[in-house]
Amino acid sequence: MQRAKNYLSEIAVRRRRRRVYSFIGGICIAVFFLIVGGGWFFVLSPFFQIEKIDIAGTALVSRSDAVSLLQATVAGGTWWKSLLGFGNILVWPDTLREARDLVFYPAVKDVSISKNYFERTVSVKIEERESIGIWCFHDARKHADDTQNNEESFQQLSAASVPRESASSCWWFDDEGVIFRRSPSAEGNLITIIRDYSQKSRGLNSKILPSKYIKNFLSIIGVIRESKAGLKEVVIKDLALEEVEALARTESGPKLYFSLRFPANSALAAIGHLYAKPGFKNLHYIDFRVENKVYYK
Repeated sequence: MQRAKNYLSEIAVRRRRRRVYSFIGGICIAVFFLIVGGGWFFVLSPFFQIEKIDIAGTALVSRSDAVSLLQATVAGGTWWKSLLGFGNILVWPDTLREARDLVFYPAVKDVSISKNYFERTVSVKIEERESIGIWCFHDARKHADDTQNNEESFQQLSAASVPRESASSCWWFDDEGVIFRRSPSAEGNLITIIRDYSQKSRGLNSKILPSKYIKNFLSIIGVIRESKAGLKEVVIKDLALEEVEALARTESGPKLYFSLRFPANSALAAIGHLYAKPGFKNLHYIDFRVENKVYYK
């Protein structure tokens, strides 16, 4: 009798074990098919595969370069993005502004992306940098020899007889102070020209000045652009002095002195007031190097 009970008990234990094993096996099979099915759904199925990519805003950057930038940044960086691939809409971000690969495309300021999951399309808007001036780097020693420390000689050199720069010494820069493109020539342009006799030549993606001067310098450019004084050139003789000169397009008209230590916004009203006077072109200089004060002669 006892043997029968033990036998029946052993059979029951085996049955429970088989049920447990079957249950665990079923879960494993379900998980396997779930992973395989999910992988197919997200990676290989057409539900997330992009049908069309529209790219707008390319003027300085070619379409092929834009596509190369997108391919390098969209599907790179993480293993799952590489797995899904460039053609999968799930890997596309909303912007590429912080992408490291943007450093190889200095003319690109930002890339915004909009996605339509229903139509499986992606629209890419490239924001390119807009130039506000041309920055030309000059040899400081040559400048000193040519001017012979004479103010009149320097003015004549800057306004009329500066030789044409090579393409490698003049650069376009934008409203963030970023150098983004070479300028073939600084002659005959209506845009403001900056002649830098103090710094060594900088390359693409560099800032035109040390960071502490950028904001104040850009305010000077803003004043020059908005004023009606016919100013064309800005000259930096020695950055250590923290000052710049602005010269007129012609030999007539005053020079303007600005400081890099503070913004120049308040100078615009003073320039407008003096410009409205009949003797404006007879002025030798207008000096804004003392904050909230103006001196002229």
